[in-house]
Amino acid sequence: MPAGQIQIVEFRGHVAGTKQGEVTTYLLAIDGDYRTKYLKPSFEYLPKSWRDKYQVESYDVGRAGTWQEFYEKCNARLEQEDPFATAKSGSAQVNTDDDKTDELEVPNVPESGGGLEEASSAMDSSVRGVFESFLEDPPERRLSLQFEVNGYMSLLQEEEQRLGTVDLPLARAIANSALKLLDHVASDSFESDDYSMVQAAIRYFTVAEDASSDFEEGGFDDDAEVLNLVARKLGREDLVVPLSERTTTV
Repeated sequence: MPAGQIQIVEFRGHVAGTKQGEVTTYLLAIDGDYRTKYLKPSFEYLPKSWRDKYQVESYDVGRAGTWQEFYEKCNARLEQEDPFATAKSGSAQVNTDDDKTDELEVPNVPESGGGLEEASSAMDSSVRGVFESFLEDPPERRLSLQFEVNGYMSLLQEEEQRLGTVDLPLARAIANSALKLLDHVASDSFESDDYSMVQAAIRYFTVAEDASSDFEEGGFDDDAEVLNLVARKLGREDLVVPLSERTTTV
């Protein structure tokens, strides 16, 4: 797991029309900066193992008529409480043997040449549409993407215990190659095509419902296809994941 100070805040409430009683969402911060998407807080579900270890606060935001209203209430509570500023000194520290993961910012260097259209054109149409949508995401810093991969693997392990249908060996192989590809483009500008392709491949992997469900048999075949096309485009044939990984132990 990458180095960084992790804090998780839970937001609880009730949304009209939902079957479950109380609903919850979580916000993860790395070194005091919470994850964002489109410049807004990235409220998401986080693995229980992470919540048990790194949760620093829980807020009840009350009742909401819609999910949008619920998230607006969460955001308002976040702005009111500023939990990561007040709790930062008490959160846990996580380290890795790779000192390179301590780098929090990707330095600006000249952009690499094209390749996005060529990479996506080789994909199946259903896969290509999802991959290209992730290419439009604003760039995330390297450390945040590392936590995204590791967090998703923790979720998959929990789902495998619950469902027994998750192909963990193949998922681990994809995750390992994705993190190595991220290392490969770590010196690129956030705006480079290479960095965008790797981020999109990671996003494709960490979304359970992409072209096929990750929780079903063969659910990671499309994820491996995406990662392998990006790896080959970047000249990293050594990081291509064979689908035979599903039958091996990683």
